[in-house]
Amino acid sequence: NNVNPRHIASIVEHGLCRPVGRMKLGRDGMLYSGWQAEYGRYGGAFVRLDPNTEKITVWSDPLGPEAIAAFALDDKYAYLGSNHSANGLPTKDGDGSFGVFDLVADEMVYRVKMDGDPSVRPMGTFIGADGHRLVIVPLGDSARVFDADEMEFRDPLDVPTPESPGDGEDMLNTPDGGLLYIRKNWLVKITPELTVEHFGPLPWNVEHMTYGSDDLLYVCSGPTLYRVDGV
Repeated sequence: NNVNPRHIASIVEHGLCRPVGRMKLGRDGMLYSGWQAEYGRYGGAFVRLDPNTEKITVWSDPLGPEAIAAFALDDKYAYLGSNHSANGLPTKDGDGSFGVFDLVADEMVYRVKMDGDPSVRPMGTFIGADGHRLVIVPLGDSARVFDADEMEFRDPLDVPTPESPGDGEDMLNTPDGGLLYIRKNWLVKITPELTVEHFGPLPWNVEHMTYGSDDLLYVCSGPTLYRVDGV
């Protein structure tokens, strides 16, 4: 009866098709999402939905004709990661991009190609021990660290994880101020001091995870939900 759920608007008119970068609630109460372009075209967009006015704002191709595959938010910036995937077209070769979008000025303020990384995802942001806004972007057995206050990358962190190729989609802020991400059947935690902790191996591969209102970690593997204590 179009009450709950209720249709707000169509994103098709903006030339978009699939929210591969997912949707997240910003600290400003807005809903943000990252998209691929419509069928038959390379590209993407970063989108803001105001739940109060139902206004949709679209920034097309903020990192060029690349899909927005991941993003992270803080109180000032959105950090965007891209790849060359598309709807109805083969994924193109080439490095993905990383960029910083100013949520107040509504404009890109930084962008760079990420050497050796065709798909810049996942990513997360937190406040480091030095008070700087930091962004973590994993790549294999390393984690790149972007300092948003200095607008530059720091030296990467070593995060060797045995027999765990690939990274999961989720990166979470932990109750104690760190960041947690998935590497197959391991969980990797990066603290505000930029130290690295490993949890695992778990008896199953982790596909998605979240913290509950009880500050306990819940992960899913296939159709099964587990609680992981001590993380």
